Amino acid sequence: MNQLANILEKTWLVLSVLCLAIALYTIISPSLETNYIFFLLSIVSYLMFQVRKARRIKKSTP
Repeated sequence: MNQLANILEKTWLVLSVLCLAIALYTIISPSLETNYIFFLLSIVSYLMFQVRKARRIKKSTP
């Protein structure tokens, strides 16, 4: 179960970075319209990463 929690934690972090990269690309690229949904998804993913990390640390300490 601890391995699954670690995988989920890392998945949220990767998703956050990926969404932020896509959001920055859509703003920089002149041919694509700006999509703020990627910024929102990046923030939500990062918050979920922090929640999972806090739960893992809380669960591992006696």
